[in-house]
Amino acid sequence: MIKHMNAVSSIGLLAGFAFVLIISPMAFADDQSEYPATIAALKNHYSAEVTASRSMSACAQSAHSEGFYSIEKLFIALKASESVHAHNFRVLLSDFGVMVDDIPISPAVGFNTTKGNLKYLLDVELNEIDTRYPALLERVRPEGHEAAIADITYAWKAEMQHRDLIKKMRWAFLKQDLRCITDSSISNPV
Repeated sequence: MIKHMNAVSSIGLLAGFAFVLIISPMAFADDQSEYPATIAALKNHYSAEVTASRSMSACAQSAHSEGFYSIEKLFIALKASESVHAHNFRVLLSDFGVMVDDIPISPAVGFNTTKGNLKYLLDVELNEIDTRYPALLERVRPEGHEAAIADITYAWKAEMQHRDLIKKMRWAFLKQDLRCITDSSISNPV
């Protein structure tokens, strides 16, 4: 009886491995062929969010070295937000069977000064809110992958929450007074 149970267990274990090794990749292949535009868009935006996170980290270091500690906190909070978006896109891509380690990531972008970094931030973040995310949603909606649409919408809404903070930063930038940005004027934009 024990030999029979071991044989049954071995067969069950082998069947499980066969499912994981043979059937699962076929399911991923079906998803990949059914959602090519969604996958391409997610790859692109995953890469962009990782780059943005790394860039925000470099900008935070620059602000810290210049003594702009409140602005450093802003960049750290934005880094966290971009990291969440990248993580969510990574999970979706993994669900599609895409190896995210194979996706090229651009190097971090940053300038030598906090002022330069803020100008870059203002331009990039407003472009994400006004152009990039609406275009992304237009691109993936026709394929109808609900989880992808929901995660992209969530990321876009999070970016929209940054708008007021970005307006404060633009005002300080235009006023040429970065020191007017205090901890109390910066809330967590995640």
